[in-house]
Amino acid sequence: MPSDVLKGIAEDFKTIDPKIVEAQELIQAMKDAGEPTAEMETELRALKIRKDKWARMLKARGLL
Repeated sequence: MPSDVLKGIAEDFKTIDPKIVEAQELIQAMKDAGEPTAEMETELRALKIRKDKWARMLKARGLL
């Protein structure tokens, strides 16, 4: 039986993709304004990889 914590994390996953899209839009706006974005793009890529790992774990437990 999955723990309540993992169930809560699975529920929170529904909010992640829209936030990633928003972050990508903001980074693009900064890029268009000539601001440096390499560090933010690197961090966002790392966060997306972490999200994918958590999603695989939650799917394996039948929570996603």
